[in-house]
Amino acid sequence: LSLEKLCQDIIRREYSAFEAKQQQVEFIGRSATIQGDRFALEILLQNLLRNASKYSAAGGRIQVSVFEEPEHIGLSVSDDGPGIPVTERERIFERFYRVDKARSRQVGGTGLGLSIAKHAVALHGGKISVQSEVSKGSTFIVQLPKLDSSGASHDHTNAS
Repeated sequence: LSLEKLCQDIIRREYSAFEAKQQQVEFIGRSATIQGDRFALEILLQNLLRNASKYSAAGGRIQVSVFEEPEHIGLSVSDDGPGIPVTERERIFERFYRVDKARSRQVGGTGLGLSIAKHAVALHGGKISVQSEVSKGSTFIVQLPKLDSSGASHDHTNAS
């Protein structure tokens, strides 16, 4: 499936949430085809976008990118939200974990979104990570195996 088209579809689907907060969403991408479960990838992207919107202020900016790396197709979702302290980053993909318990009451949610995202990425043999700076925002980076010329995906992360 086309990762670029999937991203554009999910951005359109979530548009009303961005519009309600006057947030700008920018897509920067290239054509990238991956082997995968469309539903799981939709849930992955939907969770990343909803978190970006939820934690970004009104008028904030969100950027979705699809890019190619030597052995992976990359997907990133960046926001200009509060960021995640270094001490919390290892735990954010755990079920029910919330960085700021007091703020979580304001923004809602169950604390499952990033755990679900992590499992969707693992289902595809990929990796997910976060780069973040407090008060400047976060970028969630997904690496998915590329297709070879026969259309099969390859996970080169375990190659010796």
